[in-house]
Amino acid sequence: MLNVYSFFHLNTSFSSIEIKKIPELIKKCYWPLLKLIEENNDFKLAVEASGKTINDINRIDPEWVRKLSKLIFLKKCEFIGSGYCQIISPGVPPEVSEINLKLGFEIYSKLLNTKPKIGLIGEQVFSKSMVKIYKKYFKAIFLDWIQVKNNLKESTKKDQLPSYVKDDYGNKILVIWTNSLSFQKFQRLIYNEIDLENYLSYIKSEKFSKFLCLYSNDCEIFNFRPKRFSSEISYKDDEWKKIRSLYKILRKNEKIKFCFPSFAIKFNDKKNLVINNEASPIIVKKQPKYNISRWLVCGRNNFILNRDCWKLYSILDKRNLSINKWKRLCEYWSSDLRTHCTDKKFKHTFKRLKKDIRSLVKNKVSEQNTDFKKKINFLQENNIFENDNFLIFENKKTKIVLNKKKGLTIDSFVAKEISEKSLFGTLYQGSLKNLENQSDFFSGHFNLFNKDLDKITDLSISRNYYKVFKNRNGNFCIEFSHKFKSSEIIKKKIEVDLNKSQLNFKIEFKNVTPKILRVFILTINPQVFNKKNLIYCCKNGGRELEKFLIKKSFNHGKHIQDVSKFTSSNNCLPMTDGKLIFGDKEKELIFSINNFNTPVVGLIEYEKLAKKYLLRTSFSLRESDDTFKMTKFSNLLFQVKVDAKKK
Repeated sequence: MLNVYSFFHLNTSFSSIEIKKIPELIKKCYWPLLKLIEENNDFKLAVEASGKTINDINRIDPEWVRKLSKLIFLKKCEFIGSGYCQIISPGVPPEVSEINLKLGFEIYSKLLNTKPKIGLIGEQVFSKSMVKIYKKYFKAIFLDWIQVKNNLKESTKKDQLPSYVKDDYGNKILVIWTNSLSFQKFQRLIYNEIDLENYLSYIKSEKFSKFLCLYSNDCEIFNFRPKRFSSEISYKDDEWKKIRSLYKILRKNEKIKFCFPSFAIKFNDKKNLVINNEASPIIVKKQPKYNISRWLVCGRNNFILNRDCWKLYSILDKRNLSINKWKRLCEYWSSDLRTHCTDKKFKHTFKRLKKDIRSLVKNKVSEQNTDFKKKINFLQENNIFENDNFLIFENKKTKIVLNKKKGLTIDSFVAKEISEKSLFGTLYQGSLKNLENQSDFFSGHFNLFNKDLDKITDLSISRNYYKVFKNRNGNFCIEFSHKFKSSEIIKKKIEVDLNKSQLNFKIEFKNVTPKILRVFILTINPQVFNKKNLIYCCKNGGRELEKFLIKKSFNHGKHIQDVSKFTSSNNCLPMTDGKLIFGDKEKELIFSINNFNTPVVGLIEYEKLAKKYLLRTSFSLRESDDTFKMTKFSNLLFQVKVDAKKK
């Protein structure tokens, strides 16, 4: 017997739908759904909606909300919860995710008189940190089986029975599986893109799954066209009538049984799955092109939007914050503003967000003054040297070498108390003989790709024009600027603290129009960090570090083939506390950024070789996918601090 269930995702904040269209949505999409549920109890349909969506509908058509509440009470419908807004929880502070869930539950209780026990994580974007946050509110959550099964050993799981997923600290939560292949097949049938025979053949192929989620996607796409894509076809027939007919056909099949999603809970296989790994630290529904970078650094200018959200979050007084201000903050972090948002909606949000920041700017913490005023005289300094190729800083604790002919890239970084060898720097051609790409691998540079994917990099800067300053603590600061075209300017600043084995890096871009922009690309020395226990750690929306052993080859920044629009990356690290840590059992490198100014994402590339390895990291301000829109930025800033420590 194949147990099947469905839920329809309602979202009045749908990216490409204007607010004035909500009454039409209710009439064409939401009422037909309730009618389908009311007249066909044996289909066991479920509804999922954010608290804001329920509020929006109640403001326009309170009768619809009363009807949904009644259907839930009569157990003709099951309600799935989410939160106040649809946000990307692995990319925001944990406090925001927690208050978002709390606000959503308050609305569910007030307007629907229900407390959902199954939750949908926003866009089904899952990090290990979500376990602890969501288990406070839900008995189970939904995740996409199609994406997760790729990260499981074949022998681990072959069916779609619910299982537990766990984090690094013993917390676990039950997962009921959605199926992106299944819901796309469903949509294509209703859209007349495939015929009934094709669809039923697919359903038959899932007979060994025991449970199958038939549909788990948008309600707004039936009898309505959101106009996200130019390829969207108009509808002619009543698509809700076609959905009803399909369910009736499936009901006649004696080998299929309709159930609510919660029915699956008692059939869980009690397995504890580890579904996140070094190559896929963040799980997202559907194809790999729908990875978390789309909401963080893609879109129109998501980097700027997220930066301003972080900035507003940093200056709000959390102890005395009103419910309305929390709601506003959650709305600003909504995923729908970051994909195919309309111009009108986007401009309104930006204007409102900027206004909120300005109203609180008096409390903004000013940037620390590093007080580099004194320009040095090389002949009078004992800790700085130069030759034709390199600028060298050294004392008893640290040695840092910069390449003057390659844009002041970092040739070596030696923390002598940890190792006499460079921890990171330039890996010269031929160092890794088994590597297919025999190139020089530099550190501390950027790669900017324009709309035609032509590359601009500071490796091309070979002139020796720079200034070196010193502050009262004896730290050095190297500065230079360069104009690539008539208006494209970069300003680079490197601060060196030899006593702490610390490097502060800052780069500013003016008047650039990047399709991809990755900065502070770094190459780890494979002779220093032990290959057998190599690890990276960061926080992805939670309060604790997520830890990943590096064992297999992967590249977060590798583009994805075979999609209609160029997708430049396949995964990334949100680093919601601003830190990325590399290390082994004895030592570690800590990269620290400030999300309130530069909420970049981390990208890691690892290639496993017979004896050594290639390990590189970079930080991205801009990636490209189907949500991407070319935007000129008058100013983009990136800052990072690098520390080396013994464990």
